[in-house]
Amino acid sequence: MNDGCVGGRPRQRSGMEKAGPGVQYTTKDFQLEELGKLGEMQSLTESLEEAWGKKLEAVREQRLLKFDSRTLIALEAMILSFAGYIIQDARNSARQDSKLRRPKRG
Repeated sequence: MNDGCVGGRPRQRSGMEKAGPGVQYTTKDFQLEELGKLGEMQSLTESLEEAWGKKLEAVREQRLLKFDSRTLIALEAMILSFAGYIIQDARNSARQDSKLRRPKRG
């Protein structure tokens, strides 16, 4: 028994359209169909790439803005230390300037 025929009638394969009489499926038709599919895939890929880029940018911004309390305390301590050094240096400079400006007695 032939696999293509069941009960004397040719079996139609699923997923394939039956071509009309006199219409041939040429290589040009195939190429155009595949180019259409490729165009759809390209547009889908571009939209996914754009969405992924936006998502990554949001994550980067969130990481940059996110400080835990220990980091914040460490930054404050560094700023206060730096300010203390500046103030101390200014006091020392002022003392040295005042010693140089005083007239000598004697």
